[in-house]
Amino acid sequence: MDSKEAENIAPFKRERAALFTFMQIFLYLLLTDFVERLLRPREACQLLGTSYSTLLRWIREGKIRAVMTEGGKYRIPYSEIKKYLEGRSKAVIYARISSAHQGEDLERQVNFD
Repeated sequence: MDSKEAENIAPFKRERAALFTFMQIFLYLLLTDFVERLLRPREACQLLGTSYSTLLRWIREGKIRAVMTEGGKYRIPYSEIKKYLEGRSKAVIYARISSAHQGEDLERQVNFD
């Protein structure tokens, strides 16, 4: 092969290399970001700290999105569990005292985590 033929082939090698790199990136994204882990209801219940019946009610009410398999079983995307846990509000605790000499008790109640 002479130098003229090599010049004609070089652009194709660069394009093929770029395509190969694109395919590697695409496959990486496909396998990491686009394929989401689906949890069984028991796993979802453990992460949420709820019962199975509560989880089913939330699915029916639309609070948590679920996928139904061909066998009729629910699978819950991990992103739904994460979204629910991040959106959950913190508990508000009411603390009070009935007389002035219990002020120290109130401080202990306020500082309780």
